[in-house]
Amino acid sequence: MRFVDLARHTYLNLSIDIDRTGRRVHLCGPPDQVAVCKNYFESVLNSLVERHYKIGKELAVFLSNPDT
Repeated sequence: MRFVDLARHTYLNLSIDIDRTGRRVHLCGPPDQVAVCKNYFESVLNSLVERHYKIGKELAVFLSNPDT
């Protein structure tokens, strides 16, 4: 199960909108649930980037910026 699906099933008051063209995830709901999910998503994404590409978060953000 993807972590977005897991968050949707765990937090019923949380709304998760995925903007694929803008490469963003919008979390709407109670502040405590948003904070927990945001930290969880960031940790999952950081570990995926570091594991698969062997680069840190700062370099991944730099490479994903279309202006560079």
